[in-house]
Amino acid sequence: MRLHIARTIVVLWAALACPLAQTDAHYREGVSDKTPAVTDAPTTLTTLPLDSEGLTVDPDTQTLYTAEAPDGSGECIVRSITMTGLVSIVGVLPKPSGPCAPRGLEFRDGRLYIADQGAGATGWVFEMHPATGQTTVFAAGVPGANGIVFDSRGHLWITDSLRGFGRVYRRHAATGAVEEVFRVPPVANGTTYGGRLIVPNALGIGRQIVYVPVGMQSEVKQVANGIAVVERYSDAALGPGQGRLPIATLYVADTARGAIWTARLDKDGDLAPGQTGCDPTLQDNTLCEDAVFVAHPRLEGADGMVADAEGNLWITANSRQAIVRVDRFGGVTELFRNPFNSQLLRSSADTDEGNRHILEYPSNPVIVHGADGPHAVTLCVTSTDRAPRDNWPGIVGEIGGPGQHKGKVSCF
Repeated sequence: MRLHIARTIVVLWAALACPLAQTDAHYREGVSDKTPAVTDAPTTLTTLPLDSEGLTVDPDTQTLYTAEAPDGSGECIVRSITMTGLVSIVGVLPKPSGPCAPRGLEFRDGRLYIADQGAGATGWVFEMHPATGQTTVFAAGVPGANGIVFDSRGHLWITDSLRGFGRVYRRHAATGAVEEVFRVPPVANGTTYGGRLIVPNALGIGRQIVYVPVGMQSEVKQVANGIAVVERYSDAALGPGQGRLPIATLYVADTARGAIWTARLDKDGDLAPGQTGCDPTLQDNTLCEDAVFVAHPRLEGADGMVADAEGNLWITANSRQAIVRVDRFGGVTELFRNPFNSQLLRSSADTDEGNRHILEYPSNPVIVHGADGPHAVTLCVTSTDRAPRDNWPGIVGEIGGPGQHKGKVSCF
């Protein structure tokens, strides 16, 4: 099952959105160079022994890469996957302090970058050479590191979705310095989530959380998960002979709220002023509420995210077993969602063959060019078969059950 270029739609889009369609003709980090359209259900490319949340691709070879949760010996194995389903070991992640815990991946200039959420106040991004498996620390001091993306200046942006603070960090390309740049508003404004209230307790005042189907859902505190960058040029020239002003926008997936936040960057790659500090009960660098780009029920469980050259965002709605596209104007289109089985659940199909064509708590999309011909575009996603919501109970399907593999990669 493949994606094909919707040429008529792209031409119509360009006519309707001419002022916004001035995209850089060159390759931009984290941005696809085609606008694809899902045409069918996914097909399993491969299953993987353990939970493998992150996914990235080498655009020159169409090789996918993922990193697994710890195996029985405590090692986190990084694997390569060809578009024919051949799986190989690339290397293992270092463990600077305690167990390894890989999350998002990126590929840039022949190197793999792998986020490790760490524990407590720790967290890293590792750089790995895919030919040798040699690994070094690329960024430290990023607790909860999850989604990662490079901008065209070489800055690496990193989300902390796993501590509940909504922090977004940047590793500066020139200096290597790592700093917290802004925060997505947390689900509560008490000190537990980095806010300033100590009343009525350390949780402060927060959003209503309904426990469905049972117990506490981990996503309710994940407000800064997947991240993508879209870069364009404005009509305004910088000066004589200096071309046009570059405009970059970061998009951050809010799993808890089913929303996408925006953060505008200036010409130097810094956060443009006037976007933070609206709520005195939160930290000063917290985005204002009007920084929400879109919130929609179809984005519930928004997790991983990738942008194409037209500025469309391709998002995995993990808890809904769905793939969703958000266009530049915030229009939300659901492209695929698991069908119901005979029990009226979306967690599995009724046959083994049917299970090869469903998502099982998808987490990370990537766009692959040329894997099935020079003009073919393929969307691949990971699945980790966790239990919440539409994937409940998370022990049925192609993966996740007793004796089964725990991760898989599916492609459209």
